[in-house]
Amino acid sequence: MIEKAIAVALDAHRSQVDLAGYPYILHPLRLAAKHEDSELLYTVAILHDVVEDTFGKPNMITLDELFAEFGLNVTASVDALTRREAGMRLWYPFRESEVVYQKHEEDYLNEYIPRCAKDPAARIIKRDDLIDHFAIERMKVMEDKDLARLSRYHQALKIL
Repeated sequence: MIEKAIAVALDAHRSQVDLAGYPYILHPLRLAAKHEDSELLYTVAILHDVVEDTFGKPNMITLDELFAEFGLNVTASVDALTRREAGMRLWYPFRESEVVYQKHEEDYLNEYIPRCAKDPAARIIKRDDLIDHFAIERMKVMEDKDLARLSRYHQALKIL
């Protein structure tokens, strides 16, 4: 399962770079390395950004595709970690006839973070995600917008 997750993430994050200009795939790999003793947490960490980062792109990965490959536990946690954008199909694994789309971009602190907090694996990985993003030593330049983002991440950690 872990090798499949790495292959999916490599494809999803191909050519992406982080704020410091490093290959983005290093971010989920850093998170996963903290959870080598748990196949679930390792897999969720690797996949945590694939749906959000590929939405609307030619290489789009859906929650239904993840469910078919990785099952309910992994997909439910990745769903919790996916910040919903307008037009994104909401995932209901056992209600095939109902297709519902997100009407608006999900509010980060009032909708998204509390949803992450409800899923035990997502809560752990989201904390790791925020802490990894706090690593300002990897940033080339610190601007006002970065300080605002870090403040928002700090608020999110308090909620989690």
